[in-house]
Amino acid sequence: LQGDLTAGGNLALESGTNILAVRGNMLLNCGGDFVLTNGGVAYFMNGKTNGVGRDYGILISVTGDMKMGSSSWIYPYSHFSDGGSCLFKMNNLIIPTNAGFNADYKGFNGAWSGGGYGAGAGTYWGGGAGYGGKGGKTSLSGSPGNPYGSTNAPIHPGSGGGSHPNVPLPPRGGGSVRVEATGTVTLDGRITANGKMGGGWTTTMDSGCGSGGAIFIMCNALYGATNGVMSANGGSSDGSAVYGGGGGGGRIAIWIRIPESLRTMISTGNIPVNVTVTNTHPTYLGALSVTNGLGYTNLAPNGAEPGTAAFFILNSLARGAVFTFY
Repeated sequence: LQGDLTAGGNLALESGTNILAVRGNMLLNCGGDFVLTNGGVAYFMNGKTNGVGRDYGILISVTGDMKMGSSSWIYPYSHFSDGGSCLFKMNNLIIPTNAGFNADYKGFNGAWSGGGYGAGAGTYWGGGAGYGGKGGKTSLSGSPGNPYGSTNAPIHPGSGGGSHPNVPLPPRGGGSVRVEATGTVTLDGRITANGKMGGGWTTTMDSGCGSGGAIFIMCNALYGATNGVMSANGGSSDGSAVYGGGGGGGRIAIWIRIPESLRTMISTGNIPVNVTVTNTHPTYLGALSVTNGLGYTNLAPNGAEPGTAAFFILNSLARGAVFTFY
């Protein structure tokens, strides 16, 4: 599909049914539930956002719930050079085991000469890309990429690694998974935005790795079993790419019960006193990972660094002063 699509009721994607959005920043508007089941798969490929007046590309707006069955996947591709990415809106999001969002290697692209794409791109030859953490140093001529973007409200995808002209696919950064749920997010499956490993051409001409991407979730409540996964890891060098730099870890931020009135403050780094910032959440028991990738060197200060991950939770008990009368 290349134009807007509106479904007045439920929209179901079953086995063998794919939806493909290409070359544009379309609106997919579902008036009921959006259901992927029996191996249903959805691909969203974003256009450029420069000049469109918003910070996302494709908008998937669901009035009801977004429900996924086992073996059902959503693949959101950010624009390779512009970084335009999807925004998913719904009431409740339900992801069971063996299902979820896969934005691995779907961020900014690497490049064969000069530097890769993205603000944290590694440069030619072999520089690892950065995002939440800086990229790793290479033994070759390339430079690693630096951190960029927002710790509290990450919307940009990961950057590409610095490559060599003879490497067929320059390492791409992790993509961006951005979800706004007015209700509950239940994650027993996977949401991933990992950077791509560096690939080798010869033992002296290798490429740097892509950085991890972004996972940014707003919801009223979050639940997840121990098998749930949210990861935005940096790419590691494969067995032949021993000279390229590792990718820096990406960024994950989960906002729980944050009202509209506080969102600008948190986005700009001002945390209100009634918002708790923590790296765990009592009702989400799964993994949260922004690990740095491995490369030519993994020791400080030249190795790739991990990214950032945090929960921002409105303390419902902090409603003002408490008065006790005797």
